[in-house]
Amino acid sequence: MWPNPETGSPKNPPAANSNAPTTPGAPPAGGAPTTPVAPSPGQPQPTETVAPTASNEPAYEDPGCASANSDGSPSFMGDEGGAPTSTEPGTPVPPAAGLRKTDTDFKGNKLPPIPTSGNYNAMASKIKLSHFYTLQDALNPALGAASIPGSKSAAGRTWTGYQIVQNLRDLFVLCIDPIRARFGAGFVITSTLRPKSNGSAHNVGWGIDMQFASCGYVGGRHREVANIIAKLGIPYDQLLYEWAPAVRPKGDPSKAPWIHIGLRQPKTLAVRGWAQSFYRDEPYGKKGQFDQMPGLRG
Repeated sequence: MWPNPETGSPKNPPAANSNAPTTPGAPPAGGAPTTPVAPSPGQPQPTETVAPTASNEPAYEDPGCASANSDGSPSFMGDEGGAPTSTEPGTPVPPAAGLRKTDTDFKGNKLPPIPTSGNYNAMASKIKLSHFYTLQDALNPALGAASIPGSKSAAGRTWTGYQIVQNLRDLFVLCIDPIRARFGAGFVITSTLRPKSNGSAHNVGWGIDMQFASCGYVGGRHREVANIIAKLGIPYDQLLYEWAPAVRPKGDPSKAPWIHIGLRQPKTLAVRGWAQSFYRDEPYGKKGQFDQMPGLRG
């Protein structure tokens, strides 16, 4: 059972190596750690990168998002309540305090409204999610992404296709576009929407995994990426620097570290600002910072 991040600490994590931050501290509003790492000087801007043809989706849900309770909800979260999501066509998910509406992109340009019904998979290339991305980009089959369902039960709620597409828009407008503006197009999105029905943010359109090796951040330098993202001021429920070297199949690209962002917690709809390292699918080091994990450098 995962530890509750609000009431307990990770269970017996391995000792952080000498690359761990030396100034731990709780994150300020938005979850930014207190010891950001600046990018290397002269970092070249990457060119457009096509996602790999093989999915690196883990065999189970992202740490911190994984199902552990009998009802399918992650065991670390407190039950903060929240009204069930309406299944009426065109009904949005209840808003979260502090999150702006995503009817404009990160530059303030008006975005076309998302159709309230219809075959979203057939319309995917024409639905503009954000400044940089269409719905088709988010549903790239190379990512092993799920198609948009007519409706779906997940995390104790029923979600309409419209709500899932709107969730994806919120994620890409509020989180991914600012990351794209900072790092360029070279980072690789390795997982977005998933077909499962438990408590993962991936399953309702609020979760994404990314790797930045093509931007020059190889292996343990993903820790630098996590610190840079944390300083962008984007909202998030979870910003995780992850690695699980011993539990992935041989040749699986997810054997390399990755960055996970979950915009909101699907059951409670909360935005908690949880930043941390996750090693072999368990919290590692101190909450509010990105401790370097065993076997990685940078």
